[in-house]
Amino acid sequence: MDLKLPVLTDEFIRVPVEAREGSAAVNPTTLPVHFAFKTTGVPVDPGDFTQGAWETDGAAYFARIRVGGPGTGATKELASGRYTIWIKVVDATEQPIRQVGTLEMY
Repeated sequence: MDLKLPVLTDEFIRVPVEAREGSAAVNPTTLPVHFAFKTTGVPVDPGDFTQGAWETDGAAYFARIRVGGPGTGATKELASGRYTIWIKVVDATEQPIRQVGTLEMY
């Protein structure tokens, strides 16, 4: 997923999430989901994550977070630049962290 958004925007971005237990698909929406946006090439740290939310359209699940430029009031305000998007879903036994795309704020 590669996004390019103007720095004046204030909107939700959605990342499709497929959760599995063994070979069976499961509903992840009861688990906490977090996002991190790191300047491209900079590693992600545990303190970089901001809580997101879930959205579903029936059988598909999406993690989402509201992003925008400085002063927009978005959940995650980002200056102009190119960012790697990370998500983390937390359950009782695992906390997988995945790089899911890039976001360019211009």
